[in-house]
Amino acid sequence: NSYSDGGDHGAVQDKLECARRAVAANLPSVPTLRHFAKRENVNLSDVPIGDSEGGFIKSRTGCRGMGAFSIQTQDGNFVGRMLETGRRLDSETDINSAITDLLRDDDALVQPLLANHAAQSLLRLHARSCGCERPFQYFFQY
Repeated sequence: NSYSDGGDHGAVQDKLECARRAVAANLPSVPTLRHFAKRENVNLSDVPIGDSEGGFIKSRTGCRGMGAFSIQTQDGNFVGRMLETGRRLDSETDINSAITDLLRDDDALVQPLLANHAAQSLLRLHARSCGCERPFQYFFQY
């Protein structure tokens, strides 16, 4: 395919292929619930999060969480948060816009939204102390 040349370097850059190889090697991997093609016409109703804890949508080949966001239900409504900036997505319109923006440049993958282990808070404290805190700090601040 156009994402991976079949080599190891290409597979690491292609998150879908990397996960496939991890599963084939019996390594733990977050499941991909859905794959959307670049420029596919998608909206929130196409995203398989149902009654789960929520979903995480990211680009197939991006890095540093650019364009990635979470979706959860809150009081019966969908809300989201951009990973990179922490910007809230307060309506289905906001979420649909984020999906469209992400699919403009790349394929997108939907995964279950996972809660971080409590020990990660220690990593955040360390990151702050050395000045290398990452944007993930905003992710779970609903």
